[in-house]
This record gives sequence, structure tokens and C-alpha cells, in this order.
Amino acid sequence: MVNRWSLIVLTVALGIGCLAESVRSLKQVYANDFLIGAALDNRFFQRPYSENEKAIRLLDREFNCVTAENIMKPASIFKSDGTFDFEMTDEFVRVAETLKMDVVGHDDVTTDTPCVGLLPCAQ
Repeated sequence: MVNRWSLIVLTVALGIGCLAESVRSLKQVYANDFLIGAALDNRFFQRPYSENEKAIRLLDREFNCVTAENIMKPASIFKSDGTFDFEMTDEFVRVAETLKMDVVGHDDVTTDTPCVGLLPCAQ
């Protein structure tokens, strides 16, 4: 079993480009064991593609699943006028589909998420 700190150090090394291209990726090494994921936040989707190019290459090489950090939480998609805005979530799924990655959710509704107006009982 690889210890947690080894994986963290390896991930950081990959992020700054210290390892050669011939090294097997994390998703290749653990392909038969479990998914290797990355969390993407709203800043990723607010930047132009050119600023994300290195991140996208790293995602494509090392990871086989992604999860949305906050963009799929009610506070991010439910607007004060009672409408929903799925623009960033749609882009998130598009990126995942383009890179042939699984999308893994991690949160539905949290106790600190303002949901007033979203649920009848929250008003």
C-alpha cells in the first residue's frame, strides 16, 4: 500500500512537470484498483481556455474522474430570482466528456448552504 504522503509528493511533482513523459500516469498505475480524481472549482471555468491548457493536459494524463468543488451546489446554481443557472455545470460536464472522464458527485445539500426559496420548507 502506497502511503498518503508518497501520493501527495508524486502529485505535486507531476503538477510542476518534474517527471518524464515516459513515466506511467496515476490513472494507468491504478487502473484496476480505483479511480484517480481531481476537484475543479469555479475559477477553472471562469478563466479562458489558454490559461487552463496546462491544467487540462495534466487532467487528461493523470486523472480519470473529476468532481465539482462547489459549482454543483445549490448556492451556485439557484439564483435569487428563483431560476437555475447551469452554465458552469454544463461546461464542467463538457470538459469531463471531452476528456472521457467519469463525473463523481460529492455533495447534495449541506447545512451551511442557503437554500431559501429552493425548498418549500426552507422559507
